[in-house]
Amino acid sequence: MVLDLGSGSGILSIMAAQLGARRVVGVEECGDLVRLSRRNVAANGFEHIVEIHHCVASELEPDELADVLVTETLGTWMTCEGIVQYCEDARWRLLKQGALIIPERGTQYSVLVESAELERLFTPPSYRGIDLSAVMELQDTASCLWSKRLGIRPSDLVYRELCAPFPVLSADFNNTVSDSLPSSQQTCVRTLEGRIHAVLDFWVVEDAQGRQLSTNPRARRCEPWAYARDVAWGNGFHLVAEEPPDDDTRWAVFHDTEVSEVPSGSLSMGANALHVCRGICLYHGHTGFVTRDGKAIFLSCTREEMLNEQRHVLGSTLHVSMEEYGTPGLDPSRPMVPIPMDVADDEKLVVTSLFHSDHRGAQHLLRRIRPEERR
Repeated sequence: MVLDLGSGSGILSIMAAQLGARRVVGVEECGDLVRLSRRNVAANGFEHIVEIHHCVASELEPDELADVLVTETLGTWMTCEGIVQYCEDARWRLLKQGALIIPERGTQYSVLVESAELERLFTPPSYRGIDLSAVMELQDTASCLWSKRLGIRPSDLVYRELCAPFPVLSADFNNTVSDSLPSSQQTCVRTLEGRIHAVLDFWVVEDAQGRQLSTNPRARRCEPWAYARDVAWGNGFHLVAEEPPDDDTRWAVFHDTEVSEVPSGSLSMGANALHVCRGICLYHGHTGFVTRDGKAIFLSCTREEMLNEQRHVLGSTLHVSMEEYGTPGLDPSRPMVPIPMDVADDEKLVVTSLFHSDHRGAQHLLRRIRPEERR
């Protein structure tokens, strides 16, 4: 028996039936997709083999354990649709011992890129010689910007990689448990000479035989299904944010810290990482930030609640000046803004990837290697 988690249009279930599966059980949460996928199954003559259940995988009560699990619970960020959690639950409740899981493993990669197209997209243009660069303070350096929402086809984007792609997160879908996923990752990279405009994210998954599926735009340019991959998954872009040195009093990072323990002026980037960003608070919707008197505000609040508080909201990110909610020593005149970073050939950078608490994305911070760290 084959189990298809997140069966969507039913294409993997139908393919399993075509390849000779005795029985295929598809599980899909979206009612519209359940209705359409059942029509697809019928149109291909597999109603006697394929059954589509309308529920989330954790609600499925199996009458038979599966020999094979196939799943395409992959998003723009590899783990953002819950593939690790779904596979973990399936191993415990839905699969036979030693069942085949497809894909078997996956890795999330990032790469530093130079792109005049991206710079034009994210930089406010000068109008008749008027300098509007201050508007860059409102740019979001905390969130992952999805190419699909930006209207970008990554496989058509003109860009240059300024370092080798580096892994930031890996998972073995036969063994990885969600609690073991890290909250952050540090990577040292060597650069080519150029100007870093953004960090580009892509993933690679593969089966037990090493056959791969990748969202790397470089791998897709010559493939006939490149358009489908751009539309289905796309890529994530992060505007460059340069991390101040450790002795900069305007900056602090707290990992696995309770809100009550966070100093005044700190920022939420999810349950596992809290930051003070050079005079600008970037709110990411999970924990909240703390006022001078230690009172947590905007705790797990919605966009509407933020608007009701009459704070400035741009997209999913809240910006509050440290002049109002400040920690002594923070300089509100020096906010963290996305500024292209010029690098030399063979320069070493440290990239700190701070994962959102639900692993739906990450914030990448770049830091130049200090002289005392060079070898």
